[in-house]
Amino acid sequence: MNASDRADPRALLPETADAAAYRYRHPTPPEALRASIARDGVLCPVGVCEDRLVSGFRRVALACELGLAEIGVRRLSGTPLALLCSSVLENLVTGPLDLMEQAALVRAAIGLGVEVDEVAGELLPSARVARAPRLVEQLLAAAELPVRWQRIVLAKGLNAPRCALVARLPAGDGDALAALIETASLSGSECRMVVDDLLEASRRDDRGVGELVAELGLMVIPAGRDVVAAVRAYRRPQLTAHRRRVAAAVAAMTLPPALRLAWDEDLEQRGAELRLRLRSARDLDLAGAVDRVELQKLLDLL
Repeated sequence: MNASDRADPRALLPETADAAAYRYRHPTPPEALRASIARDGVLCPVGVCEDRLVSGFRRVALACELGLAEIGVRRLSGTPLALLCSSVLENLVTGPLDLMEQAALVRAAIGLGVEVDEVAGELLPSARVARAPRLVEQLLAAAELPVRWQRIVLAKGLNAPRCALVARLPAGDGDALAALIETASLSGSECRMVVDDLLEASRRDDRGVGELVAELGLMVIPAGRDVVAAVRAYRRPQLTAHRRRVAAAVAAMTLPPALRLAWDEDLEQRGAELRLRLRSARDLDLAGAVDRVELQKLLDLL
């Protein structure tokens, strides 16, 4: 690394995607940065390696916009991994990278030839990303998906097999499924269940996912758990009806207030369990008050 010098920001502004290969932060700068540069100029020199900008993209853009004639420049050298790590440490001063910036950082690194294990083991930890290996795995799986779906994959934790199935959907079906996930505010587990059930129902009935979303009225159901229930009821109607019968039998049982009967409400597994829950060890004697005949009927129903 050489001593800082000065350069015309217009000469540094990337003109092609290749010239912006090191960019990973959101292009829109925060207002505080704009106000600072308008008042004091660019205080922290931007990083340049062999006449390619490697850090400070937003500062350069603002300097051009505000008409600055010169800004400070640091002449850097090193591998793409070293340059990215240096850039990340510099950027963390202004705040952590958000989820999409983390994703862009991984894509930038892989595009620059950084090995996957180096991205997961060195680059992302330097960016204080706790789930580095999993993030890399999800990004690689979602690489061929539209940005909208990449956001969903990262936020909801969709794995590689699910990404592969989504990638094969016609554009209209993919958009309908993405809109449902976003509108219903599904949690990660709810999202994975809905994706699995809708894709399986679509294959079974030879119908488009978008058609099923419209027919089931899923876009107007407010709660994520209700969306899950509606999709599952369509996919497995017999199982849904059986679940209702079991729930009614459990609700009809007479139990002391300190006891609660829990059961596998999913009923997706081959074996089902009944669990008697106590508030405390002092309530252990109450377990004997449960009607064994009622329990046996319930077990038979399961």
